Parts: sequence; C-alpha cells; structure tokens
Amino acid sequence: MPSLKTILVNANDESHRMLRAQVMECISFVMMAVGKDNFGDDAKQVMEVLMSIQGSQMETDDPTTVYILKAWARFFECLGKDFLPYMSVVMPPLLHSVQLKLDVTIYFADSESDDDERMPFITLRSLRCGIKTSVVEEKTIACQLLCDYVHDLKEDFHPWIDQATQALVPLLKLRCHEELWVAAISTLPKMLRSAKVAVEKGIAQGLNSK
Repeated sequence: MPSLKTILVNANDESHRMLRAQVMECISFVMMAVGKDNFGDDAKQVMEVLMSIQGSQMETDDPTTVYILKAWARFFECLGKDFLPYMSVVMPPLLHSVQLKLDVTIYFADSESDDDERMPFITLRSLRCGIKTSVVEEKTIACQLLCDYVHDLKEDFHPWIDQATQALVPLLKLRCHEELWVAAISTLPKMLRSAKVAVEKGIAQGLNSK
C-alpha cells in the first residue's frame, strides 16, 4: 500500500494520468477486498488525496474524473454509513458528470466524416446524429453510481434529492442512448422512496410541513 499511495500522490504529470487513475482503482479494490477494519488509517489518507486531486483543475479528457467517481463508490460500498461525511465532497462532481452537455454532431445521411469511426451515429431520415462516446459513458456511469448511492443510503440521501432530481429529469427525454436513459429513469423512483422515508422518520419536511 505505501508504494501505491506514493504513486497516487506523485503521478501528477499529464503522461502519468492513466497510471494515477489505475492506482486509484487498485487501491479501492484492495480496500474492498480487505475490509475497512483492516485498511486502517490508509482509507482516510487515500480519501484526502482523492479530495485534493478532485479539487485540482483537470482537463476535460482526463480519465481521472471517471476513475475518481468509481473509487468513491467503492469506498462507500466498503465504509457504509461511515462514508456519509464524504458525500458532500462526492456529490458535486458526480452531479456535474450527470449534467455534462452531450457533444452532438449532425451530418446529412449521405455525407462522410472523419468522425465516423470515433462516435456512434443514429440516422434520422436525411440526417445522421453522432454523439461523443466518452461524454455519454461518463454521464451513464455517473447516473448508475447515483442510483447506487440512493438505493443504499435511503433516507440519508435526502439532502441531495432536489439537486439530483434537477439533474436527472432532463435525461428522461434522451432516448438516443438506452443505457443512459435506463440509468436515469431507474434512479428517480428510488429518490422518491428516499424522500418518503426521510419525511416519515422526521429527518426531512414534507411539502405540507410548515
């Protein structure tokens, strides 16, 4: 673990971005394997590094973003309720990924483009609509992780329900990518149940509360 933490802290060059991302993945899998009781102080130290990396200025094509989202989810799975204090750090970038603007390119159906091999296309009558895959993948992963958080936290997710709902509702109209649409639509009922339980337990106010 010391070697992995050293790489995580020091692999800051652009050429080392993927290495750092894979180290994040490795550390989070190790923690899941050994459990929080055996991970000791390493968990807090690693999460502090992740917060530092997350707070830095990252390029839009930096793979670290998605790897951090996934690493947080694994830490959450391992720590359970003990992870709650970190949710205020996790949620803003997660919701940012959910709300990423899709990079859509439109061509006439009979035209050719250099992008043909780099993004999937949907043909609509005389037009071809291409969507940048990396953005769709990040949005999809973010929605899936959001769904997991809501499911596991239940009423404890209530502080973020309003923001998450605002991020997800626009995706219900997005039928051009089924996996993303399913991830979004699957999360909303869970948030409704979360809100219901939070109100029933008195930790959140209902619409009719004063």
